[in-house]
Amino acid sequence: MALIVHKYGGTSMGSTERIRSVAQRVAKWVRAGHQLVVVPSAMSGETNRLLGLAKELLPAGAQASSPDALRELDAIAATGEQVSVGLLALALQAQGLQAVSYGGWQVPIRTDSSFTKARITSIEETRVRADLAAGKVVVITGFQGIDEAGNVTTLGRGGSDTSAVAVAAALKADECLIYTDVDGVYTTDPRIVPEARRLTSISFEEMLEMASLGSKVLQIRSVEFAGKYRVPLRVLSSFTPWDIALDEEARSGTLITFEEDEKMEQAVVAGIAFNRDEAKISVIGVPDKPGIAFQILGPVADANIDIDVIIQNMSHSGRTDFSFTVHRNDYVRTMEVLKTQVLPALGAADVQGDPKICKVSIVGIGMRSHVGVASKMFRTLSEEAINIQMITTSEIKTSVVIDEKYMELAVRALHKAFDLDQPVTLGMASAAESDARSRDRVAEGAPLLREYVGKTCIKGSNPFDSARQILKRAPSGPVFFMRPARAHSCGCRSRRELITANEVKRNCMRVTECGRRPTVATGRFLAPCLIEAATEGLANRSPEQARQWSGCRREASRAFERPILGEEKSGV
Repeated sequence: MALIVHKYGGTSMGSTERIRSVAQRVAKWVRAGHQLVVVPSAMSGETNRLLGLAKELLPAGAQASSPDALRELDAIAATGEQVSVGLLALALQAQGLQAVSYGGWQVPIRTDSSFTKARITSIEETRVRADLAAGKVVVITGFQGIDEAGNVTTLGRGGSDTSAVAVAAALKADECLIYTDVDGVYTTDPRIVPEARRLTSISFEEMLEMASLGSKVLQIRSVEFAGKYRVPLRVLSSFTPWDIALDEEARSGTLITFEEDEKMEQAVVAGIAFNRDEAKISVIGVPDKPGIAFQILGPVADANIDIDVIIQNMSHSGRTDFSFTVHRNDYVRTMEVLKTQVLPALGAADVQGDPKICKVSIVGIGMRSHVGVASKMFRTLSEEAINIQMITTSEIKTSVVIDEKYMELAVRALHKAFDLDQPVTLGMASAAESDARSRDRVAEGAPLLREYVGKTCIKGSNPFDSARQILKRAPSGPVFFMRPARAHSCGCRSRRELITANEVKRNCMRVTECGRRPTVATGRFLAPCLIEAATEGLANRSPEQARQWSGCRREASRAFERPILGEEKSGV
């Protein structure tokens, strides 16, 4: 029997039907013999609705951000989670389970008094442990707690993640499962780069960097908690069928691990993070003397505003420019602080701001032991004519600040440049060894592919329709389908199709023509003439043709490191 903490996001709790599905999933774990603590978010859109009502009635001007006003905002926003825990507890009782719900103030979850941005100081676990020992499922509000004065506080956006990990740490849970509307951590946002690949595991350090740099999968403070208290953490989808096998569900998603292995070291860059919620501020013509950074940033920190990237330029005639970035929500307040407090005191020439910037970052443990990663990033951006405004680095990441309008272009270019759409393979080999291994692998797989097509191709049907029917039964991983030319009378003729199961889901398939010259499509679409190239070999080809085929095989070699279509994967 294990103690497991489940966290469900707002989308997972978005309706009574979804809440019932969550209850069925939790019941499955309980009936398998596990103790369960569940931390749900408010129903999707509820927090925004409540804060929207509050903002209509907020006092004007500076009073809107006064401690009194922020206290009331927390009192209002906290009610969304209180509704969720009650509904979920009722749904669990309907499943025949004993369930009890608690607000953060009832546990209690103790926080400081920083309204809307409170930090957890302690969690009293006695009451929860007693309920678990009595066989109950405990449902606790995420996102909130109580300060020493008895005021309800909230932890900021994404605070339910932090609540769940903090509860898991306090209870010394065996694992914390974060159920969300995505099926794990991807190399970047699939909405920006459709070829983004889900990671089966990622190191704590990499996840911490990606969360801090704009990845929305986990709130950064939840990752910090997990790292500090070594809480095993897994991100997985709440939209898989609730009745899938428990072992399969427990292995799904992305594991946040504290172990570094060979695969992590070889993958120089694990992912591309970006944050469009940035604003850049420059204080122009400040005196170049000791203590100037404190005189500028001290008043900003006193206003409880977080600073990100900082750059101080070279001095000219005793004057310099000082630039830094803040969250876009804090931009107006920061400009006000600088103009009213800093500018008069320092005698600076001006304060300039740009709220239309973004930060794009590459992250990877392998950067520790590989040179030239930053220069490759800069070259890639240069080739796309993207100007870099600011640069910051750490041991495992490099970040650049660029114009917001170039963000998607930068992310796509970097994702392709660092081969993040390709499965990670183990071991190092020369180009010749890689070519030979790829040729042998494809040659061995050719009969299997042809046999597979023979079993599934529908005579006289459109090749796209056949592919859809095949891949509806295929898993969502990097599974490839090839149709040899003239193999069947289904209209394919000289065309070969190479399609991934994920592409069928996106309803976006490509056909690549095979002519005299081998072709390699972009992204995950690899050369459809690989079987022909491998089986015929290079002996009868000219040197130019040999170079072309060799390039095709090198690009495709990674794809065939994992099993190609076989009966055990396709269900045929």
